[in-house]
Amino acid sequence: MRETVHGTKLFRHPQVGDITLDWDVYPLPGDPGPVMLVHTAEPGSADAERLHLLASLHATSAARAGVSSAG
Repeated sequence: MRETVHGTKLFRHPQVGDITLDWDVYPLPGDPGPVMLVHTAEPGSADAERLHLLASLHATSAARAGVSSAG
């Protein structure tokens, strides 16, 4: 079994500013080894608030365009 790899990544977004997220890579079954990459923000942090704001901005923009947020 492969090990989980993790780290921190800084994203710079023009609408919400800098967002620092932790990331983890989880190995999935298969050959040649697909992986799942997961980004998370510390709950209650300024980064979590910015991520929530970014999701809100996207949902608002999608609603105006008549696009489903699931797709």
